[in-house]
Amino acid sequence: MLKRKNKSFFLFLFLILLDQGLKFVFVRVFPDLVYPGKGFILGIGDEQSVFYVAFTVLCFLLAFLLFFAKKTSGVALNSSIFILAGGFSNVIDRLAYGAVVDFIPFFNLSYFNLADFYVVVGVLVYGYNLLGYYSDPA
Repeated sequence: MLKRKNKSFFLFLFLILLDQGLKFVFVRVFPDLVYPGKGFILGIGDEQSVFYVAFTVLCFLLAFLLFFAKKTSGVALNSSIFILAGGFSNVIDRLAYGAVVDFIPFFNLSYFNLADFYVVVGVLVYGYNLLGYYSDPA
């Protein structure tokens, strides 16, 4: 169990470093392609909204609970790693830049970043697992 948690911690660090590295390159080398994301997912909402803060705290809390649960499936553990890494990386952006660094166009609607992708993938995989469509091999 401890070995699996160590691997998960390194995955967590790798995901954050990958996202922050890409953001660093875009901010320094391609500043014209960077869009400051001050809202919620895909720029929806106001950064100071109570809903945004409550949702962020709830996601972190649930992901931490999944990560530190005594009996956690591999899918739940990895999903929580993706959710935590994405959320944590966006918090780093807000502290460092005052906004989330978005650089990937989402059709013509908005922009997002790799950390947003981590959160979405983590939530979708966990939801898929929760609905019983996937179970860990024995």
